[in-house]
Amino acid sequence: MGPLHWLTVIHLPKRAPYLNPNERKVNQKIKSDVCANRFYTSIEEQKDAISEYLDKRFGRWCNDICDDT
Repeated sequence: MGPLHWLTVIHLPKRAPYLNPNERKVNQKIKSDVCANRFYTSIEEQKDAISEYLDKRFGRWCNDICDDT
């Protein structure tokens, strides 16, 4: 198969808070309010704590996009 002329590959940086300042603000708040000075025994426990924090702060939006296990 030859090259795909309709396809353009754009390499994005792994992390680019300057492209999305809201991401930086939310991540900093989660780190300081949920994760700082805490030890979670599992990833699931940490995920639940973050989900609860987001639910309290922004409402129950996460159910539509999160995969509950």
